[in-house]
Amino acid sequence: GDLPVEQRLGTRVGRHADAEFDFHRLFPAGWFAAYNLKGRGDGNNGMTSFSEAAWAACAGLYRRILDLPFNRELAEGTLSERRFRFYMIQDALYLEQYSRALSLAAAQAPDSEAMTFFARAAEQALIVERALHGGFFEKFGIDPRDAAKAEPSPTCYGYTNFLLAAALQGGYEALVAALLPCFWIYWKGGNHIAGT
Repeated sequence: GDLPVEQRLGTRVGRHADAEFDFHRLFPAGWFAAYNLKGRGDGNNGMTSFSEAAWAACAGLYRRILDLPFNRELAEGTLSERRFRFYMIQDALYLEQYSRALSLAAAQAPDSEAMTFFARAAEQALIVERALHGGFFEKFGIDPRDAAKAEPSPTCYGYTNFLLAAALQGGYEALVAALLPCFWIYWKGGNHIAGT
């Protein structure tokens, strides 16, 4: 059937429980000063924090993300099962590639703290999220073998290739900037949807 997801979901929306993690700690001291931003070891000096500047810069985009039909319907409990199933399969494909990008961030990290953070995030993307998807796959009658054979949508393919290109060509800072939206947008958007 095409039951609304809310009737079958029964779990929290969102990912990365530590999404409020201080991303300043992932960059070498002094890096933010070059961009007139406050970072680890830079003190305040009247500068805006990276987090504040990033949220201010994307406020309009974030509002448009919340207003996407998929997100509105998920929040309202009217999202069709067919659309949710497609999303879950695409998300599983996405997370496998996202984990690769996180692993590359761990390899490029400037210190052991950042390396540990990204290595654990890569593991979480594979193990914890795979278990979550497994539960959804079972609940919604998705055969994991069919999901594994699925082709990524153009959006999924484009975004994961962007992440991997950032990992391989852009350097550590560009990669962290590319990875950041998944942590923050899913967390903040997921909390918004769950609270609606």
